[in-house]
Amino acid sequence: MEFAVRDWMLDLVVFIEPDATVTEALETMRRRSINSVMINK
Repeated sequence: MEFAVRDWMLDLVVFIEPDATVTEALETMRRRSINSVMINK
């Protein structure tokens, strides 16, 4: 039985812009209570 990634995801993927600062990324992560973000290319 095969599963897609979306079957295991608990929340939407959060993206930030490449020119966002580390502080902005950390604030977004704290506000969303998440451990990582994806960088928009």
